[in-house]
Amino acid sequence: MAPGDCESSRVATKTGAPSGVVRGSTATDRPADSGTPNAPTGPFGESGMLNKVAVALQSEKLSSYKFRVEGHADPRGSADAKMKLSEDRAAAVVEYLTQKDGIASERLSSVGKGSTEPLNPRNPTAPENRRVTIVTVVD
Repeated sequence: MAPGDCESSRVATKTGAPSGVVRGSTATDRPADSGTPNAPTGPFGESGMLNKVAVALQSEKLSSYKFRVEGHADPRGSADAKMKLSEDRAAAVVEYLTQKDGIASERLSSVGKGSTEPLNPRNPTAPENRRVTIVTVVD
């Protein structure tokens, strides 16, 4: 499959996050949840979603909040592979935000959810089930 032919997944925040965090924007992922998360490029680039998230996280309004980045996968493959993929997916977002955009690492954590929380349970292999969600951490 050629670059640009990849299916899409979602980068979104769960309801309840402070306003100002960008919700429901698209990020690319490897086709068919192949087990290898994309490096944060393409839509993560200069005008991409993660840069918009970084701007929001750096804002004065959100500077005192901590966030958990949750990686999700669709149900194809073994449970171990799905968990590893979702963990890697979340970790790639945290790495991008902390290394490229300078978000303090103590404000972000990552966790893999495997395929346990599909957005579209009626179509388990739907692209929206392969995503990263950013959740506000309440102490």
